[in-house]
Amino acid sequence: VAVDRPDVAHVGPRPGDDAEASARSILYGVLQHVGAELSAHETIAAEQDTWGSIEQLAAEYETMAAAAQHDRWVSLVRTSGLSRDQADQVVDSDAFGPFTAELRRAEAHHFDLASLLSRVVAARGFEDAQDIAAVLRTRVASVVARDAGAGRSRRTLRLVAGLFPEAVGPMDAAMRQALDERSVLIESRASAVLDRALLAGETWTRALGDAPRGSTAVEWRQHACAVAAYRDRYAIVGARALTLDLAAIPVLRKLTHLPIMIDPSHGTGWSEYVPSMSLASIAAGVDSLMIEVHPNPKRALSDGPQSLTFDDFDKLMTKINRMAQVMERDA
Repeated sequence: VAVDRPDVAHVGPRPGDDAEASARSILYGVLQHVGAELSAHETIAAEQDTWGSIEQLAAEYETMAAAAQHDRWVSLVRTSGLSRDQADQVVDSDAFGPFTAELRRAEAHHFDLASLLSRVVAARGFEDAQDIAAVLRTRVASVVARDAGAGRSRRTLRLVAGLFPEAVGPMDAAMRQALDERSVLIESRASAVLDRALLAGETWTRALGDAPRGSTAVEWRQHACAVAAYRDRYAIVGARALTLDLAAIPVLRKLTHLPIMIDPSHGTGWSEYVPSMSLASIAAGVDSLMIEVHPNPKRALSDGPQSLTFDDFDKLMTKINRMAQVMERDA
């Protein structure tokens, strides 16, 4: 918009006001700008990559999903069997967001939410609960984990890029369209990240194996895209996704009175490293360990490479008991 009146917001010296300005001085001024080490094209490309990343798109999706389904969750809570006062406490709680995120995860596992929520509400009273929303979240998560682990349903999970639950159910049409658009962008980004990594021969792609042909090709690519999406969402650039920083244990001990748990299975990703990192964690002062165990890790449906056999777990526990005795701690 052009106007023929002075603009008070732009009062001050202009580049053309300096009679001594030269191409050299102007270039010098430009190069003093933060980020001048990148060309204009590189800067634009970097910005596009950041704002088009799954990390950014997933954050937008989760925020929009929470807003789009808020009224639905409130209605569900108020008809779940809770008293009016209890329902108000749930809706007003800081744990309401995490609780509804857990409901969305349950729905991705094909649970009927009205039935599920009524079930967990009726399971036990809330007389001693400090935060009813937090308690409900724990109960829902427990039911989902138990039933899903028992093979309750063979239906495909409703996940976006294999990462997080898709927002389903009734909502505003504009919100539905916006969520669908971001879902498509996330899936496309995951596919592009995978193709780029395969073309560059990045180390992490070797664990995927060679792309099969035939009927299993589509499933292989879906799983591979999920891995690519995970790496892009959490900005993982190295060959390994996770590292185990034991230096954090004494720091946490100083900052909190809460017990500290270490997960050497996910923290290293390989069963061969679990025993040594478990013992190192005990030595560093951890209170508990979460270790994955499977009777036959090679046939595990998930996390097989990082799971110990029963025999290896027994051997590790023997070592942990010895270390605990030396450190005068209970194993």
